[in-house]
Amino acid sequence: MNETTLTQIYFGAIKKWWGLLFAAAACAIVPAVLYLQNTDSIFETQIRTLIQNNGLAVDASKTHSKDKNFLSTQSEIIRSPLIIRRSFDILSPASSLELDVDPVVHVTKRLFVSPLVSTDIVRLSYRDSDPKRSVLRLQAIIESYQQYLQEVEQSTSDETVELLEKQQIKLTQQRDFLEKSLAELRQESPFIGEMRDSIRTETTTLKGLTNRLIVASSKSSHLESILKTQQHSSSPLASVAMQIGNINAEMSRSLRDLQSNLSQAESDVQKISRVFGPLHPERKQAEDRANALESQYSNALSQAAISMKQQLEIAKSEQAHLQKLHDEERNRLSTLDAFLLREEKLNSELNRVNQSYESTVAQVRQKQLNKQALAGGQVSIVVQVLDEFTIPQTPVWPQPIPLLISCGFLGLLLGFIVIVFIEKLPLPGMQSFDSVISEETETSRENISATGRHNLDSYIQQQEKQPQHPQPVSSAGITGETLLR
Repeated sequence: MNETTLTQIYFGAIKKWWGLLFAAAACAIVPAVLYLQNTDSIFETQIRTLIQNNGLAVDASKTHSKDKNFLSTQSEIIRSPLIIRRSFDILSPASSLELDVDPVVHVTKRLFVSPLVSTDIVRLSYRDSDPKRSVLRLQAIIESYQQYLQEVEQSTSDETVELLEKQQIKLTQQRDFLEKSLAELRQESPFIGEMRDSIRTETTTLKGLTNRLIVASSKSSHLESILKTQQHSSSPLASVAMQIGNINAEMSRSLRDLQSNLSQAESDVQKISRVFGPLHPERKQAEDRANALESQYSNALSQAAISMKQQLEIAKSEQAHLQKLHDEERNRLSTLDAFLLREEKLNSELNRVNQSYESTVAQVRQKQLNKQALAGGQVSIVVQVLDEFTIPQTPVWPQPIPLLISCGFLGLLLGFIVIVFIEKLPLPGMQSFDSVISEETETSRENISATGRHNLDSYIQQQEKQPQHPQPVSSAGITGETLLR
């Protein structure tokens, strides 16, 4: 059966059962008409709103970085129960709502907020059976959102100003305390004028005392070594004469003169002794002079030894005195260093507090300006409605014409299916499928018959070629003749 014949059959069935098709379409359209008469029309109001975080006018010098999640956050705030509940203060919930229905949930289900990609624009849409009320509700939500932003910023600004003022008072108290401590430290300081100048003066004095102490210590050590050498020497007076030159130049010069005169007198005695006898007056005079010089030289050496001991005592006393002065000066310098360290610490802390105080004062001034700007109606987050609020005229649901057309087409389709079952009409494509199955079945049967006959003929030929002798039937199987039977 070809497609042309099948089409003719379908048209014939449709002409025969056209009343059934009409009745099915009518049965599908009537409920749609009843639904349109009994259901409420849903109107949708859509607007686009610009939301930007630009900061206040007094903060124009600051750069406000864009937050990727800013619009998403604001969208969730707009459709939050907080904003919706605040909008009821502007526009009360619909009186037609049942008592067990939460008005917040009712509005949330009909409110749609979606940020537009790569823009600062948010699309808001609200659906309601009353077109005018849908516009008013959307206006109330946007107005409540703007009031919320202003109240939040005002509250945050008030809290910030209060905290900054408390911090300013605290910093003022710290500054006064540090200035008082610094003044008391300067009064307690034993030095006059600037401490740094005093430190430089005291450091110079300490260096001078150190040098003098080093010289006195060296002199005392030298005298001690001379006296120790004199004690262990076989001729102590001679050793004194040799080393006193480093201690007392004048005494050393006197000793050298006496030693020279004594040597000259002894030389004269030796010369006269070669000429005159022991009783000669000139020889006696020379010997008396040499004895007098020797006695004078011995007395001078004794005085030099005594002088060296006295100088050693003086050197030790001077060394002790210089050590005492050095220790006192060192202690004074240490005390001054401690005062200077405390002063620097207080000055550093005072500078830090002053910087914090100045920064806090500037922030308080800035926040007070922000507070005044907020009181004047300015907000950092700008909310601007880009579209006009117009009352929608066409409902988004239900739409009568598309609904009726869809129901009528569905009714016709159901009626056609009923006609197909009543007339037992073949479906398109089923005829070719049945013919193919029949042809394949016949071919399979012919192949099976031919194969069976061929196998049987082959078996008979094999049996004829084998020798004829009786084959007993065993318990394990049967013969070929039994199979043939």
